[in-house]
Amino acid sequence: MRGYDWTPEVPICDLEYDRFLTEISSLDNDPRLIKLLDENEEKKYFLKGITFSVLTGYPHKKMMRLSEKYPEFYSEYIGEFLVVDLKFIRHGSRPERFLFYPNLFLRQISVILGLCYGTPIEFLPGIVINGKQFIGMTEYVGSAFNQAYDSMNELQWPALDTLTLDQVLNWIENNDIHLNLISDSSASRAVMAYSHLFNYSLRETESAFLFWCMLGIEALYATGSNNILNQIHTKIYLVFGEPQQFQKKLKKLYEYRSRLIHGDLNFSAKFHMGFGDQKLEYQDYVGFAASLLICSIKRLISKNLSTYEFEYSWSNIENT
Repeated sequence: MRGYDWTPEVPICDLEYDRFLTEISSLDNDPRLIKLLDENEEKKYFLKGITFSVLTGYPHKKMMRLSEKYPEFYSEYIGEFLVVDLKFIRHGSRPERFLFYPNLFLRQISVILGLCYGTPIEFLPGIVINGKQFIGMTEYVGSAFNQAYDSMNELQWPALDTLTLDQVLNWIENNDIHLNLISDSSASRAVMAYSHLFNYSLRETESAFLFWCMLGIEALYATGSNNILNQIHTKIYLVFGEPQQFQKKLKKLYEYRSRLIHGDLNFSAKFHMGFGDQKLEYQDYVGFAASLLICSIKRLISKNLSTYEFEYSWSNIENT
């Protein structure tokens, strides 16, 4: 696994990654985590226990031996390894599930860690072993949040709250948010949108990245279908304060959103990585949007709120 260590100009990322390394084992066999990972519509449960340990050191002898035995497991230049021990309910697990569940659980755990720590955390392809039996390799799990943390570092806005894993799990449980089931609140819709960003094939240059960022932001700050820009603009400033220099930036971000939704934004085909002449400006605004979504969800958790509530009606607010 790796953090955001190639950008030393964002020191908070290094500090938060170090905090993650020391705290991840606190999730060992946490019943809230097991329930969140294992719940499903069929009510067929497979997970009995889960523990975490971090191995550090480069080169790490044990990991090098595994890499020599299983060449698919690439461990060169990696200094931290996460070992996850999964215990399944015997009668409920089938051999073919031994690879499906590690992939599923890593994606879900990534969302939880992303809500807690102020840094990108990526899981490179790992090896799955049942006893001495080689099962296969996990997928790459991560998200393109580099621009989001670059934006937060450059603008120094919005503020990024520091959370604990206990806070995050309690908030998820208390607000009836699910990662395997459909939830029915503005907070859950924002988290669901956020979860779609944990997809290695979804790059920051793709239009879908901006779509999911804006969907999550609007789930938190907008009601109805009128005055959406004004609602987002005013409510975000009520939550994070109102630096005047960001008014035009928020308006421009919403223009990108509207052009995307209404088919007026030029973008590349699925398997092309470029964004033409718009690439630099587009990435800047995608990073800005992702930072707003991340900070907004974390602020809800920090304040132990289920939604952002405002005491006045938006029906009388005129467009600007």
